[in-house]
Amino acid sequence: AMEVVLPDTVIFEPRPALIAHGKSDWEKAYDHIRDVVAQLRSAADKANLTVTGYPLTLFIETSDTGFTYDIMLPIAAQPATKPADLSPDIRLGETPAGKAIRFVHLASYDEIDGAYEEITAYLDAKNVIVKDAFIEEYVTFGEKSNSPETTINIFVLPIAFGGLLLGGTEKMADYFVLTLPWNHGNRYLSLLAFI
Repeated sequence: AMEVVLPDTVIFEPRPALIAHGKSDWEKAYDHIRDVVAQLRSAADKANLTVTGYPLTLFIETSDTGFTYDIMLPIAAQPATKPADLSPDIRLGETPAGKAIRFVHLASYDEIDGAYEEITAYLDAKNVIVKDAFIEEYVTFGEKSNSPETTINIFVLPIAFGGLLLGGTEKMADYFVLTLPWNHGNRYLSLLAFI
């Protein structure tokens, strides 16, 4: 049975990472992500880079049939130069940074659509506006997409947190994009956001 643990707020600190960019379709998503993570781990081993965290997928663009991604493997330190034996498909970079809301999915990857439905319902009920991109962190990979021992942290990146932190209410979240720059003396940016 699917379980989604209610959220907590976390701060992402940027970490050095090996990153693979690509596309896949939803039917092959789990196996594709696992394969790319294995390639990143192999590349880290060959380059003597120490892996320091769970693999992440930043879903950059999604459609009904597939998605564009950056799959990231955090490493201890950014090497001074790109390792010579690093595949041209892999680049050095950083993991995302900033405030995020974390939900924990404790079920197979096949059941993750239900988790996203619950997350969407929660965000709608709380009037939290989020960026279109979302992040999955693979704490435990099951052997197959239907393996129940899978644990995935799902992060959503709120747009409206700044307004809430400055005393705004959830009911006013739609106006934060206008009021934040206005309240900090940047009237032209507010006008541009309005247009």
